[in-house]
Amino acid sequence: MRGRIASVVVCAIAAVMFAPSTGSAATYQDANDTRGPLDIRSVSRTNLQNPARVRFELTTFSTWTLRRCVRAQEIEDGCSIRFWLDTRGAPAWRPTGRGLDHWLAWGTHRCALIDPETLGPDAFGVARKTPDSVSCSIRRSKLDLRKKVRWFAGTTWGFRDGSFASDYAPGTGWYG
Repeated sequence: MRGRIASVVVCAIAAVMFAPSTGSAATYQDANDTRGPLDIRSVSRTNLQNPARVRFELTTFSTWTLRRCVRAQEIEDGCSIRFWLDTRGAPAWRPTGRGLDHWLAWGTHRCALIDPETLGPDAFGVARKTPDSVSCSIRRSKLDLRKKVRWFAGTTWGFRDGSFASDYAPGTGWYG
């Protein structure tokens, strides 16, 4: 009997330790205001506690496939989804005052944490796709978190006629 109780306790502890539990989360809605399949419906940020990650998710008003995205990418940045991050705060000495220190670029298999000064990847995260949404999650240890994360999301879709449609959530400013 004691062996059975001990194994149940060990299983319960393991389930708590290794399950991806969530911490704080915030979801924001956006208006149906852009043509194309990457018109943002909502964006969210979730702090995952185990493992310690930050997940950014973007949901669109319409569905789209990876195949359509790859075709649109044949036009320069024709299927682009990015989460712009300010993890250090916006000190007054920055020339732009906007505080951008990284962005997460969604890719079909993984996300890249990009340093805007070098345009090189600092780290890679997990990318996911459903018919109308994408998410990127990155380990918290890869972010230089000095302040509360401020962020916004942006998309661009390229059409066959050479035109583009971009959307931002929020339209101006930051979340966070």
